[in-house]
Amino acid sequence: MTVQYYVEKFQSLKLDKSSGHTKPHKVCLMLAIIDLIEQGTITHNQIQYVEQLKSSFTHYFNQLKQGNDKDTPFLPFYHLQSSPFWHLNINSEYQQ
Repeated sequence: MTVQYYVEKFQSLKLDKSSGHTKPHKVCLMLAIIDLIEQGTITHNQIQYVEQLKSSFTHYFNQLKQGNDKDTPFLPFYHLQSSPFWHLNINSEYQQ
C-alpha cells in the first residue's frame, strides 16, 4: 500500500457532526499515531492504547476541540472500525 492509499482513506474518514460541528477525535488519534511512529514508539502494525498515545491525542485535541467536545481518546479507537484500514482486536483480559 502506498502513502496515497492512506491519504485517501484519511480524507474519507466518517467524522461525527452530530453536535453542529465536526468532532476532532478520529483526526487527533490519527495524528497521535503518526507522532508515535515518527518517534519510533510504534514500530509495527499494532496500536496499543497506552499513556504516550493518550498524551499525544490530548495535545492535538486541545488545539482542535470546540464547544462541549470531551477529551476521550478511547472513542475513536472503537469508532474507527468503520474505516477499512482500522481493525480492532480487543485484548481478552479486558472483555467482559
